[in-house]
Amino acid sequence: MKTITYQTKYFGMMRKIITVALLFLTILVGQSSIIFIPAGQASGSTTYNLAASTASSVDGTGGFSFSGSNFTPGVTYYVKVSFDGGTNFYNIDGGTATEGTFLGSGLFQPNAAGIVQVAFQHTRFSNLAAWPGDNGTINLRASDIAQNTFWPGASGSQFTLDLEAPTVSGVTISSNNGTNSGYATTGNIITIGFTSSETLDNTTNVIYGNIAGVSITASGSGTSWSVRNTVSTHSEGGATFSITYYDANGNPGVSAISTTNDGSAVTIDKTAAVVTASIASNNTTNTLAIENDIVTLTISSDEILNVAPTVTIDANSPPDITLNPTTAASNYLATRTMDDADTQGAIAFVISG
Repeated sequence: MKTITYQTKYFGMMRKIITVALLFLTILVGQSSIIFIPAGQASGSTTYNLAASTASSVDGTGGFSFSGSNFTPGVTYYVKVSFDGGTNFYNIDGGTATEGTFLGSGLFQPNAAGIVQVAFQHTRFSNLAAWPGDNGTINLRASDIAQNTFWPGASGSQFTLDLEAPTVSGVTISSNNGTNSGYATTGNIITIGFTSSETLDNTTNVIYGNIAGVSITASGSGTSWSVRNTVSTHSEGGATFSITYYDANGNPGVSAISTTNDGSAVTIDKTAAVVTASIASNNTTNTLAIENDIVTLTISSDEILNVAPTVTIDANSPPDITLNPTTAASNYLATRTMDDADTQGAIAFVISG
């Protein structure tokens, strides 16, 4: 009796195992492989951006492609879209099928092999009353006609909707030149700072461009950014620049950055100025000076100096000498009224800066 009881339980277990195995097999066969891809993008993309909305597809411009397999031939299914994260779904009215048949109003049938492939252009979505505009989310899913089973799930595949190009403001340019930040020479760093209208990407879509024809390096985060390079092979003259940037969803800026907003500018000057000087006194013999004679040092440069030079006459500096002008110029006069404390002999002078 014990042996018979044991075998009865054993056969009962076998029936349960067989039933579970058959149920699993049914689910596996009935499950469809579903992929939604934004136009012009690679499989796995989760963003519907400006590039996707303007890419070519078999149905027209922009939109999504939809493909799936393991459907039942001759059976009708739904494909729908949601713009609120997967709560409310709407029929997609039109599309172009390259595998299977799109029947309209969100209905499709696979081909004889159980495969479907349909393209939906951008206007199939933007013409819907629920279309959110330039920003939001797009969820896409397929289902059986009774809408009891959904692929790839009840919420479908979600995509970030971003059709707004970023802009920038507060663009400035300067150099770390210790004398004048509006000038830069070899070894100086030129920096362009700007603020973006939204978070920018500098990983997948790196901020790139040039200052005076030399590539830049970008740094920053969120909406605060700067780009820079070190003066090396730069062309002399006004520092031109062109900077291309992208938002976090891969949309390029409205236009490349090429002008400042505050009028700031940097002049690149890698050539040292050529300065000449002559000295004379107001003595009747202008090569001789005695007490109370005025000695004048005439300084000339072949280009405008950023700032007035530093000048000494017989080791005397202002206010014991007078320099005119004291601002940027190409010609200067430095004068000294000699006194009995000055060094006898040839008058030494130094021009620097």
